[in-house]
Amino acid sequence: MTSSRFRPSFHGLLRHLRKRQQEYASNMVEFAFILPILLFLLSVLVDFGRFISYKQTAVQLTREVGMMAYRRIDSASAPNFPLTMDTAIQNALPVDLIANGRIYLAQLQVESDGTARIAQYDQRGLLDVAPRTLQPKPGVGSPLGQRVDLPNHVSTQPYQTLYVVEIFLRFQPIMPLSHYLGIGGTPMSTNVGTIIYDAAYF
Repeated sequence: MTSSRFRPSFHGLLRHLRKRQQEYASNMVEFAFILPILLFLLSVLVDFGRFISYKQTAVQLTREVGMMAYRRIDSASAPNFPLTMDTAIQNALPVDLIANGRIYLAQLQVESDGTARIAQYDQRGLLDVAPRTLQPKPGVGSPLGQRVDLPNHVSTQPYQTLYVVEIFLRFQPIMPLSHYLGIGGTPMSTNVGTIIYDAAYF
C-alpha cells in the first residue's frame, strides 16, 4: 500500500501547470518585444554591409579603370576603350555594371590655353544617368573634340593628357525594413534606389 505522503497531489499538479503556463506566456511576451529589434538589426547589418561593398566597388573600379586607360591597353588611335571597358565589367562582379550601373571614360587633351577636349571616349551600362564631368553638350552628336569643364580641384598643364573615369552604381536594399530606415532610398523611391557615384582623374 502506497503512503499518502508520496501520493501526488492533484492541487499541486494544477499549481505546477499554471506556473508553466505563466512562464510560457512570459517568454512569448519577451520574444514579441525582442523580435522587432532583431529584425531591425538584421536589416541594418545586411543592407548596410551591401551598401559599403557597393561603395568600395565603385571607388576601386574608378582607380583600376583609370590606371588601365593610363597604361594604354587600348590603342591610342582608337576612338574608344573596348578592352578597358570589358575588363571593368568583369572586375565589377558580382555587381552587374551593365544592368545596375554606368561607366564613362575619356582621354582629354589639354591645349595651350588650358582648354581640355575629349580625344577618346567610351561608355557602358544601362543606368540612365548623365556624367557630371564628361557632360555632353546639347545638340552635339559625338563627344569627340568637345570641351570639358573640369572640377576646380583638378589641376592641368598645357599639352597634358588626362584620363577621366566616372562610375555610377544603383544600390537597392533587399530587406523590406531597410526601405524605411533610409538605407538605399526612402519608401517613395524604392524603385530607383540609391545612386553611388565616384570619379577619378589620371
